[in-house]
Amino acid sequence: MISATKKYLRSAGVHISARAIYFSGLVNLPKAYMHLTNGQSHCERVIWPFAVLLYHRVNPFRDPYFSALSVNAFDAQMSYLANNFNVVSLSQILDCLDQGIGVEPRTVTITFDDGYCDNYLYARPILKKYRLPASIFVTTGYTETSRRMWNDRIAGAIKRTDRRVMNLELPAEKLSLPLDSDHSRLASMLSVLEKLKSLPEAEKNSLVDDLIEQLGCRDAPSDRLMLSWSELREMVSEEWEVGSHTVEHRILTKISQAELQWELANSKKTLEENLQRPVTLFAYPNGKEPDFGETSKKLVQSTGYRAALTSLGGLNWEGFERFE
Repeated sequence: MISATKKYLRSAGVHISARAIYFSGLVNLPKAYMHLTNGQSHCERVIWPFAVLLYHRVNPFRDPYFSALSVNAFDAQMSYLANNFNVVSLSQILDCLDQGIGVEPRTVTITFDDGYCDNYLYARPILKKYRLPASIFVTTGYTETSRRMWNDRIAGAIKRTDRRVMNLELPAEKLSLPLDSDHSRLASMLSVLEKLKSLPEAEKNSLVDDLIEQLGCRDAPSDRLMLSWSELREMVSEEWEVGSHTVEHRILTKISQAELQWELANSKKTLEENLQRPVTLFAYPNGKEPDFGETSKKLVQSTGYRAALTSLGGLNWEGFERFE
């Protein structure tokens, strides 16, 4: 069970924004850093790192077009964490650091991005079973709606289309991508998602609409993918922390400063009004180095957030940059 669980855990972020866990390294932290205390006075404080796990979707559907961690794998991971790690909320970690007392060995916090309703349906009962806290970062423009994010729209259209090829015209290249088998569809889907992700938001959204029309698959009415406000309020009542993941999940370096400010402030205001509690945590959409910059970090802080998460890899050490 332990080796199977390790297999599912990904590399984690370097700063507060760090999002998954470099599990083999974290497991061996007591041995790796024992030399810090050998022969030293008991009054000296040992500095321990912490890790932040990132999840998106958890469900039993095993649909290759909509990537998700299986319920069994998630249960195995949570069981392992509960028995081997000090799992606390993100705010608890920040409080300890603010007070200058640091974190305990093997400290981990669990986070979810986007706000999919399967977090409520499948992840929440497992976390409740093991009495583990978690934080969820919500994209408020999709909450309690039937809207789908652009990547889910593309995935659904490629899955349903009867076309055998898909053409994508980008500023620097033209692509003709095969759709004649499940394997080619999935490979083409991943290629399209990666190409579109780096484009300015307006250009990306226009190409998404064009592709869906080309594939002959209008956005079909479907079951709600995202959380409702009542589900979020129930999660809050069970001590889940809720943070902002913007309104529209737009990459912050691909929009104007005015749009950036609106994304940060409006999502925070909407969450606070609907949940009746302060919202002080933020997660950058996508969260890689090109997706946030100095302007983003300064505006996140000035908007009233306490810390911001990326998806960079590594462990978090004392003195990390709280908005990167």
